[in-house]
Amino acid sequence: MFVKIGELINHNGKTYRCVPRNGDCGDCALASIDGWSCSGEKYNCTDLLRIDGTDVKFVEVKVCAEQTQEEK
Repeated sequence: MFVKIGELINHNGKTYRCVPRNGDCGDCALASIDGWSCSGEKYNCTDLLRIDGTDVKFVEVKVCAEQTQEEK
């Protein structure tokens, strides 16, 4: 699944924003603790898998109730 840079996704009940990544996946919110099982792979986070050729990571976004109501 291709996620545009800046786009929000919901994953396991939490909201994440796709942002450019420099370096490894260590600070990606979707990377697992052991580093071997990455939820981010589902969202094509490496440059070789993305149509824009950019490595990305996902950062957790805290969404307040007011934002949720505005989006409806």
